[in-house]
Amino acid sequence: MGTFNVDPDSRYKVLPKGEYSVMVLKVEQKAPKQGEFDYLETSMEVIEGEFKGEIMVDRLSLSPKAAPRLAGFIHACGMVDPSQKGNQSFDTNDLLNKVLIVKGEPETFKGFEKFRPTSFKMHPDIARTSEAAPAEEAPAPAPAPAQAASKPAPALAPQRSSAPANRRPI
Repeated sequence: MGTFNVDPDSRYKVLPKGEYSVMVLKVEQKAPKQGEFDYLETSMEVIEGEFKGEIMVDRLSLSPKAAPRLAGFIHACGMVDPSQKGNQSFDTNDLLNKVLIVKGEPETFKGFEKFRPTSFKMHPDIARTSEAAPAEEAPAPAPAPAQAASKPAPALAPQRSSAPANRRPI
């Protein structure tokens, strides 16, 4: 038999109900195990407040029924081109390092408790940057807020988690 060390206080945590400023760390399009529509699996890091550094994971379905939720996420990331009407195309890489506000609460799914984002909105710093852009041209990509600006952009590998090895995703 072997021995190992673990800090019992480092157990899995679930963010409480509330709003969190987050930065998108990873977005990956995946095929479902069941069903016909792909989904985007997103990893986002809380960048302000008591839970700074915690990671939340969410899945955004690409089904027509789930389009309003996905559109809310895209709007919150500041990715919408107001000059275009109808469907717009987006690259998952363009969502990386975007800063937004996520509102949600804990939920139990298949016996596990996790944080479930219920809505997304544009971060106030990003909204101010977008409002300052001239009306005739599309807004430039918005910088991250001051709190996140001092932090280097996370190194992202296609299939690897950017969370530290000792932290479990929320």
